[in-house]
Amino acid sequence: MKQGLFLQYLAYERRFSTHTVQAYQTDLEQFASFLDETYGIRNDEQVGHPHIRSWVVHLLQAGRTPRTINRKLSCLQSYFRFLQKRGHLDRNPMLKVLAPKTGKRLPVYVREDAMDRLLRPEWFADDFSG
Repeated sequence: MKQGLFLQYLAYERRFSTHTVQAYQTDLEQFASFLDETYGIRNDEQVGHPHIRSWVVHLLQAGRTPRTINRKLSCLQSYFRFLQKRGHLDRNPMLKVLAPKTGKRLPVYVREDAMDRLLRPEWFADDFSG
């Protein structure tokens, strides 16, 4: 795998922060380790979309949140796009991979009685300063 080239590209050409580059490196190493242990794949050209989907299932079963998985998939998308643009790959295996849906968070709100307590008239002066 050509991870070193990609990480140098992120650090020096794209000027990503060291924390971001380290996160990408960790994600790529985890993916490479999964491919090697599960399929015996050590070459980028052998990776197909079924392998990536299998990794997504593995991550879900390991308790990773869809948000975390989407971040890891974003890393792979950038990596394979980089390899394809540089002529190291003929096809991008990420094209057929769909990211898991992330749930929307409910907004945090202030209850009406708490808002009434905050806006009591006796707390404010009856002039322009209050």
